[in-house]
Amino acid sequence: MALEKHYTVSQVADSLNVTARTVRELIREGRLKAVKLKKEYRIPESSLEKFQE
Repeated sequence: MALEKHYTVSQVADSLNVTARTVRELIREGRLKAVKLKKEYRIPESSLEKFQE
């Protein structure tokens, strides 16, 4: 079983052409799934793909 790739808030922001603040808001609203590691979010590739649909 391969581990899924995870992205930082900054990487997702660049990919979606939005600010990091917007990505964090999407996470807080539950519109973008993420895991919190220490003080930073990581967004699974599958979550990003689902959001972009």
